Amino acid sequence: MKDFKIVELEQNLEEAKKEGEHYKKIAEQTGNLCLRETEELSKLISLHKQAKEALQENEEKLRNIIEHSNEIFYVRDTDHNLLYVSPKSKEILGYTPEEMMKKWTELITDNPINQKGIEIVAKAIKTGERQEPYILELRRKDNALKLIEIDESPIKNTEDRVVRIVGAARDVTKQEQAKKEKEKLEAQLRHAHKMEAIGTLAGGIAHDFNNILGVILGNAELAMDDVPEWNPAYFNLQEIRKASLRAKGVVRQLVSFSRRTDLERKPIRLIPVIKDSIKFLRATILKNIDVRQNIEDAYDTIIADSIQIHQVMINLCTNASHAMEKIEGILDIGIQHVVVDEDSHSITPDLNPGDYLKVTVSDNGQGIAPDVIGRIFDPYFTTNEIGKGTGMGLSVVHGIVKSHDGVISVESELGKGTSFSVFFPVVEKQAVTNRN
Repeated sequence: MKDFKIVELEQNLEEAKKEGEHYKKIAEQTGNLCLRETEELSKLISLHKQAKEALQENEEKLRNIIEHSNEIFYVRDTDHNLLYVSPKSKEILGYTPEEMMKKWTELITDNPINQKGIEIVAKAIKTGERQEPYILELRRKDNALKLIEIDESPIKNTEDRVVRIVGAARDVTKQEQAKKEKEKLEAQLRHAHKMEAIGTLAGGIAHDFNNILGVILGNAELAMDDVPEWNPAYFNLQEIRKASLRAKGVVRQLVSFSRRTDLERKPIRLIPVIKDSIKFLRATILKNIDVRQNIEDAYDTIIADSIQIHQVMINLCTNASHAMEKIEGILDIGIQHVVVDEDSHSITPDLNPGDYLKVTVSDNGQGIAPDVIGRIFDPYFTTNEIGKGTGMGLSVVHGIVKSHDGVISVESELGKGTSFSVFFPVVEKQAVTNRN
């Protein structure tokens, strides 16, 4: 029989062995679990790394898109402070992104078109809804003006309140200029069509009116044959005849303007053409205007188209008439021979040395403001109210004078009047003889 202590020791060893096997199993299970967890953690780390690399790649793509785009991308708060501006601002507006960290309203000009943009921004902040694109006129760092199209969207927080505005700004200066130029050309085309229609209508009316005048003039002359010269009625018939002849002259001018013929430049005497224009003008300008002539008797042959010379005079005199419609006006028309030599050429640099006929059209009207006098020959520029001219008159005059190798100049003083001077080169007598 074994000793009790030995038996107890064996039992303890057996239990220890079982417990060791138990812990061994636990260790094996724990090791497997740790291995699995380690593998899962490794996978997560790998996925995180891939996601980070993908995020960096996308950020790089987005950065390239923003930095190489033709638009300025920006973020601003509801107080108009710019919080982010893409580098394109340097090219479009001359400011670096750092210099753009200011209120965007500091960049806009006082152009009325900017008011619409400010109203659209206020509406977007108030409603939280995206608004239609709008155009602002901004001033570059070098003070040049740019037209910028703005397209933006409001960003809301969890409380449904607008906290940011993100947007894109695109330079549309050239497109808007091209659009205006197209509109100008379309307006010129419409005006040309309208003038052609008016010319056709005027020609028809003039023809009918001429027939009526023929009847009046013919009957007046027949009545004069039957009435003795001492009879008071004879004087009245003479006045009817004179008025009819003046009316026929007006009609003849009207027909010449409406006739669609190719321009023919040939040697003409300028003084008779100017006098014919004055006769035509007397029937059309306001009665409160006194037309005065100061025409020097001089050699007056120039190479020109008489219809276009009429047009120059009518446009200049009509402008003068508008400037004097509220006063007792004086319209002074003068012609004189001038010689431009090397000394006077420095005073009038646009004129080459030679002989010229100088035609002046002066008025004592309201004058032209110094800030607009440099623009009066621009197409469609006018200071008249709507319905009083298209702004094409002086532009047409300038074009006609230039095409005749002439020069036009203007002097004006507010409250005292305006004087236009037109210089036409005189043709030498020998050249006219040879041409004839």
